[in-house]
Amino acid sequence: MATEKVVQLDAVRQSSGRNTGMKIPLPLILLRDKLSETLAHLTQTLLDKADDALFELADKAATNADQTRYFDAMRIVRLNRDALRTRFLKGFSDAFRFEQGRRAESSLKDASFDPETLTLVENDALEQRVAVDSMASRIRSDAGQALEHLQMRVASLVPDADVDDDTLPMGPKVLSQAFADAMDGMELDLRVQLVLLKLFERLVLKPFIESYKEANSFLIAQGVMPDLRTARPASRSGGAVRPPLASQVQRTYDQATGSVEETGGEDTFALLRSLMAHADDESGRASGGAAAGIIAPRTVIAALTNFQARPVPVAQAETGLLDYQALVQQMVQQVSQGKGRLGQVDEDVINLVSMLFEYILSDKQLEPAIKAQIARLQIPVLKAALLDRSFFSRHNHSARRLLNELATSAIGWQPKENGQRDPYYETVSALVDRLVNEFDRDFSLFDEVLESFQAFLEAEEKRRKLLEKRTCDAEQGRAKAEIARERVREAIASRTGDAVIPEAIEALLFEGWSNWAVLVWLKHGPESKAFSQAMQVVEDVVWSLAPPVDDEGSRRKLLTMIPGMIKSLREGLASVAVDPGQQDTWLKALEKAHLKALHQLAAAGRRPVARDSVEATSQTDRESRTDTASQAAAPVHPETLPSEQAEEQEESVRQASETETDTEAAMEAAAEEIVLTAPDERGGGVYSGEDDSFLKEVDALKVGSWIELRQSENNKQRCKLAAIIPQADKYIFVNRMGVKVCEKTRMGIAVAMRAGQIRILDDGMLFDRALEAVIGSLRANQKAG
Repeated sequence: MATEKVVQLDAVRQSSGRNTGMKIPLPLILLRDKLSETLAHLTQTLLDKADDALFELADKAATNADQTRYFDAMRIVRLNRDALRTRFLKGFSDAFRFEQGRRAESSLKDASFDPETLTLVENDALEQRVAVDSMASRIRSDAGQALEHLQMRVASLVPDADVDDDTLPMGPKVLSQAFADAMDGMELDLRVQLVLLKLFERLVLKPFIESYKEANSFLIAQGVMPDLRTARPASRSGGAVRPPLASQVQRTYDQATGSVEETGGEDTFALLRSLMAHADDESGRASGGAAAGIIAPRTVIAALTNFQARPVPVAQAETGLLDYQALVQQMVQQVSQGKGRLGQVDEDVINLVSMLFEYILSDKQLEPAIKAQIARLQIPVLKAALLDRSFFSRHNHSARRLLNELATSAIGWQPKENGQRDPYYETVSALVDRLVNEFDRDFSLFDEVLESFQAFLEAEEKRRKLLEKRTCDAEQGRAKAEIARERVREAIASRTGDAVIPEAIEALLFEGWSNWAVLVWLKHGPESKAFSQAMQVVEDVVWSLAPPVDDEGSRRKLLTMIPGMIKSLREGLASVAVDPGQQDTWLKALEKAHLKALHQLAAAGRRPVARDSVEATSQTDRESRTDTASQAAAPVHPETLPSEQAEEQEESVRQASETETDTEAAMEAAAEEIVLTAPDERGGGVYSGEDDSFLKEVDALKVGSWIELRQSENNKQRCKLAAIIPQADKYIFVNRMGVKVCEKTRMGIAVAMRAGQIRILDDGMLFDRALEAVIGSLRANQKAG
């Protein structure tokens, strides 16, 4: 496998010799070859790490489909690693084919953005383009002056070519696009491509920044602009305009690569405006040349502040959604007596916030009381968006994070009964009051409110986690006890076999002694000496009920066995807190059975019959033995036995019955683990193939997932999956405070889902979902238009 790490640069260099562009100056040829070797080494490192990265993603995949996707990608990358590396290096070399008078025509298309053609761009291509642009932008920022000076020196060597950020051969945009192009023929899933691009940024582009300094030093040594000290002038082409990009496109890239990188603050807002412009053009967007004067943004903010703490028109009484059109009309009337109008940007912001809140307040997962509080934040949030349009793009914008925190924390909240104090709702109401009453222009208020709310949630989370852990630990212990109980019952049943056992003694073994055996199993394990001794007691009890009458040693063995057996039984039953009255009933039944067995042995001793003489016995003798057996089956009384035997038997049984027990402290503690078996909940019904989708949804549930249980329309309860116990087929659900609500089996959940009694709740970021919904709606309208 060592040969895979040998990079053949000759083919790359030869291919670059067949260029159709201008002649490359010697310093650039030498620099190209030098940088090719560096890139070859860095790319080799990337491909070595890619295997581990994809395997880790496969290992953490939530579904079988995702796992298969990443394993397939591992195989494809392994098979094509040499070809991928060669194509990338060739793309880098080809970038040196500067074309006179215009930009080099390569896979780097004009980065300008035309909203009219957005629908013509494939989604995958758009998302890949987002990743490339974002990577290039970050590396340009990190490289700083070294990259600027290198661009100026390269431009001085090819004065007839356009050399800017997007065409500099060793620049991050060219390198990123060359690697993206190299992956095109590998049939990789988009998510896998984004993972590899992120690795490319981390393992190739970032280390390559040092090469920019070395390249400058190399060109200085070649006499290229050695005294350069000035800042970089504007490029001849004016620079490419970075395209506005949808937030979900950037988020797809970030999620696939495990990174949360911010795009430019205007990106999402610019895209949204362009989509809105298309929609408005269909119905006639307001002309910028209207006679009415534009109301200044600061005047709009001041007007909104006046409306902030007083009633305003609502469009939907049930949700509290404001009538934004009426609000705008009132503002215009208030500040300009109806003669002015809002600027187009402000109008677009208001329309977007209106659409976002329309989605948020229609979310069925939010309780009406929480919706009402969020609805009160509409004007403060609108002001925040007007003041800072990065609100639409920045995931960490304080106003946006506050909305997400409110929605996420409320997913498991339900109103308290009348009169009960509710610290969570009181906290939410207080922070909303503060924003409504105090927010003007200072965003630090959002930060303070958010910080205060998060502190409250953290304190609440600590209490909840403690209680939730106790609940989970108890359920784990309960599951282990149930498994042990089942195994113990099987062990006892295998030792009783087909023996005829009186009902009371059967209860002694399966209801009383089994509890002690379960305790021993849990504390010492099924292979321990203690558990073997517990099972030996079972075997002794079964044997003592019907000892072989034709064995001369049976009577002595029984008399020897009884005291120790009774002592063990008393101690074990006492250790698991069996009711003393019940204990006496069981042991008296055992004592009676032992007296009967001794009587039978004594009777057999008076009329011994040799086994080898049975066949020679006459019919009379056989009838006589039958009569003897019938007599032996009759109730036994000590007075009917020979006096010595009767006295000996009564003394043995009496001593065993009167044996006292000393319960060890350790056994008492372990006995607490013995619990009643919970009723088995199977959900009823038999699944057919059409129900597989429900089972798949159950299998996709993770610890921390929220569901809503519906007993009736007016009886709903929200709970979180706190633990999955596969050995016992149990899913444990707790409420918002960590208290156990219910436990269900895998099949039981699927049946309830089919019946509409369980609904899985989406605990994703509400604002992000709303933004994606708005973008999706605008795009759908654009396509329909």
